[in-house]
Amino acid sequence: MSFGAPATVCPSMSGLPGWLRRVDPFRPGPVSDGLSQAERTFFRTSLAWLMLLAALGVVSQVAQHWGLGRVEFHFNLSTAGFDLIANSGFLGIFLCYGRLRTGWREQTLVVALGLFFEAILWRLRPPGWGLTGSLLTVGFGLGSAAALGLAAQAVLGGPQVRTRARGYLVLAAFMMLFPHVTLWAHFAVIDWTPQVYDLFAYQVDGLAGFQPSFAVGALLEGSPVLLSLAMLVYNELPLLLFLALFLALDHPERAYNQVISSFAGMGLAGFLLYNLYPASGLVVLFPETFPQGPAPPWDGLPHLLELPGTRNCMPSLHMSWILCLAFAVFRMGRRVRAAALVVVGFTILSTLYLGHYWIDLVAAFPLALSFQALTASGLSWKAPARSQALAGGLGMLGVALVSLRWFHPWVVACPALTLGAQAGIILGSLLLEHRLARAALGGPRNPARNPSVEVSDRAPRLAQT
Repeated sequence: MSFGAPATVCPSMSGLPGWLRRVDPFRPGPVSDGLSQAERTFFRTSLAWLMLLAALGVVSQVAQHWGLGRVEFHFNLSTAGFDLIANSGFLGIFLCYGRLRTGWREQTLVVALGLFFEAILWRLRPPGWGLTGSLLTVGFGLGSAAALGLAAQAVLGGPQVRTRARGYLVLAAFMMLFPHVTLWAHFAVIDWTPQVYDLFAYQVDGLAGFQPSFAVGALLEGSPVLLSLAMLVYNELPLLLFLALFLALDHPERAYNQVISSFAGMGLAGFLLYNLYPASGLVVLFPETFPQGPAPPWDGLPHLLELPGTRNCMPSLHMSWILCLAFAVFRMGRRVRAAALVVVGFTILSTLYLGHYWIDLVAAFPLALSFQALTASGLSWKAPARSQALAGGLGMLGVALVSLRWFHPWVVACPALTLGAQAGIILGSLLLEHRLARAALGGPRNPARNPSVEVSDRAPRLAQT
């Protein structure tokens, strides 16, 4: 009887102390919970990031008490449901509940409760909002009801539902806490870096003979439909993250890293990098003329400025996150690949329209590549494709940031060389990611490491031998 017990221990947990394995809420039990190994690993990873995020939340509260990164924000129910990008995350939480495969009564109850919450928000919507604006903000009520449903199923659900509900509840908590910690980080960077490099970035962007952000601004201002699509894609980033996670869980054989680790890790790294090259963006630099134009000429020597607003330009985290999601689903089939390319294209347009510099987007490519290599679980650290991707990503990102900050005269002295280097960074990042993915997914996999096979499912076969 005792010979079968070790087979229920997941290989990824076998090296941990016994007490830590016992408190693991996603460990296999005597009764099958229906989780695949891909789900089990993903839920454990999400829990680790949630714990780190909670610790950072405590740090942020202590820091604000001492005056660092104080957030002038108060929760207001009348406006809580009308933040489009936050509501997108709650809509993703609502989709999580649908993946529990509960009975139709439970699903109907959650949907009805969500619609009730949405009706309350509809009555509280800001004056002057039309039908389109109100529909675009749907999600807060549905996601809140789904979070309550996940909590109930995590306690009261059956064996095939309870553990999965706990995992998605962890993911929901992560998505709820992430914006609050990042909001504090934005304000902390302002306190750390009172001066910004916007004029330097503006001069580098003009080396092509025009200002890309102003050109995109004029294009979108003249096309309301294109502008609406671009901004919709921009604001639906959290929902796109959920969809990428679902695809990776459903097709683990086509995914070579943990998307949640890339997403969260880039968030932490980005806020550190903001201090190296702080910039507020064209909306703050030229509020009278951006985005409609014309672009103000700048022929003088650039200098540091003290500008209001956050310093979240270099590198563009939004672009880095979208690239991370695109890399994660790029091998999921032609239609998914085409959709990913469309999302990347609209994200380029929207980020430039919102005031980012072109060089912010260039720096996003090696940042995304670096975290693809860091989180590539299917390859050894000594694998050439992984080591080359990591070294190439960090090297290109480091050279770009260092040269922009400390060697600006050299950067603008030869426009052709600088523009060629930007193209090389983008193409080099894409090439190295392609090689990384091919090495991680192309070779034969050991069944013992295949995330689509559950350890407990192999136990009977092991016992028979």
